[in-house]
Amino acid sequence: MEQFLAGKTALVTGGTRGIGRAIAAALAAVDPADPWKTAITRIRDAVASLGAEPVAERCDCSAIAQRVRACSARFGAELGGHYFYCDVEGSDALLSACRVIAHLGRTGQTLAELRRRCPTVYATPELRLEMPPQRQQQLLEHIRTAWEGQPRRELDGLRIDTPGGWVLARGADDDSALTLRFEATDWDALDSLVREFCRRMPEGGAQLLAEYRSALGLPMIDV
Repeated sequence: MEQFLAGKTALVTGGTRGIGRAIAAALAAVDPADPWKTAITRIRDAVASLGAEPVAERCDCSAIAQRVRACSARFGAELGGHYFYCDVEGSDALLSACRVIAHLGRTGQTLAELRRRCPTVYATPELRLEMPPQRQQQLLEHIRTAWEGQPRRELDGLRIDTPGGWVLARGADDDSALTLRFEATDWDALDSLVREFCRRMPEGGAQLLAEYRSALGLPMIDV
């Protein structure tokens, strides 16, 4: 991998947590067990020690694509599963899959062996609540109020940070569903976060909990 990446630039967003952090750790040889709050500093130092110029910034998908092209990065990624290349317009999951297959062929690894080397990620898939766009915006406003006092960001949807994890809620004028994703430090924290989030919802909490537990193959319980 060192030879393949030699002289190249990698752009990793969401580098303090979850999949983004695992990617950054693998590229920069940073110990994934380090506390989250030191991750950015450690990643920057590790990248610099490899002779590269570290670039870290908060951005959405369109900004990632622009940044990849601007700094001629070989690869850029966003936590939601969008992958970018400087020589491809937009995001390209198929090309990413082909490159993973090529890497497995060169190294002789199986996909399972490669996956086992990655840190465990405690996260949900994208969960959907079907509702019209106007109701999506009303529910997002209720979420802001219900979680007032918790750190939040609204760069790419509404993200609420909690001591044990975070939730990202997105509404869209051209979609009939509000989408939500959760991530936490461990399974217990993830389950507690989802259940507390459902409890604070004015409607749809039971449906969201059912979607979550079905997606993870868990038995159904009351909110």
